[in-house]
Amino acid sequence: GGSSCTGTSRPSQAIPPSVLRAMLATRIWAASLALATGAAASGGGAAEEKHCPGRFVMKGLGNVSIIPSGWGAGGPFPVMHGNGVIEATMGSRSYFAATCTAGKYDNEQYLALDFRGKTLTYTTDLSSAGCGCNAALYLTSMRQNADASECGDHYCDANNVCGLSCAEIDIQEGNMFAWHSTLHSA
Repeated sequence: GGSSCTGTSRPSQAIPPSVLRAMLATRIWAASLALATGAAASGGGAAEEKHCPGRFVMKGLGNVSIIPSGWGAGGPFPVMHGNGVIEATMGSRSYFAATCTAGKYDNEQYLALDFRGKTLTYTTDLSSAGCGCNAALYLTSMRQNADASECGDHYCDANNVCGLSCAEIDIQEGNMFAWHSTLHSA
């Protein structure tokens, strides 16, 4: 047997000083936070009921909504547990937002974070994330991106995954065997 590719993350406000210095050097002042496990969800499959997976309280910010990628593409959606624990499933990507409107992507709803003078701390359980799994936590400029991406959700990153390129900070890309953090320019 192998391990499955699921993981849980518990975010709160704080970023390591080395990452913060790098952010300041690249002038990324406000960014959207994305949580992903494995590959992004793509079109196809049975339609799933459109709903907002939930909200949690992030210390220093207040209520934060979760917006899933893949509305109308058959999920999978993240699962909210108590105390700010978010369980992402293989093939999903989710975004932190100020508000969530079920079935609608609006760049103005994505959470814009200003980390100047602040840090981000979080806990991730990677014990179920085996080889081939990439449990990721990263920052991109989705709120500042007014253009809808090919994914339909304003998603952008340094790899042009959904047809739009923007700066990206990979805070975490890892599994139970490996860990990687990096800065990308668009």
